[in-house]
Amino acid sequence: MVALNGDSFLKDLDEMQTMTTATLDFMRGLENTESVQPLDIRALVESLQADYEDMGLSVTLEGDTPPPYPARPQSLKRCLVNLIDNDDFITSQQNSQSRMTASL
Repeated sequence: MVALNGDSFLKDLDEMQTMTTATLDFMRGLENTESVQPLDIRALVESLQADYEDMGLSVTLEGDTPPPYPARPQSLKRCLVNLIDNDDFITSQQNSQSRMTASL
């Protein structure tokens, strides 16, 4: 079982609320109102790494830190989470070990 501190739990709830709202807006056909902004991709991926390691998954990052990239942060995070979750689900169904690699 993973122990969560109050700040981490509230941050996770806030992120889940933001992602749920964006998904529901997308499903309703509403325009994406998230603004494009320079994003530190390495910081985003490192935060996902920490989240997944807290859940007991081994995650390794490789590569150099790219310059800030213009992106919609929550949309990109949702995309990456979907890819990682799908990989984890498929490999668990096949009783194999995940070997997902991303190059920065």
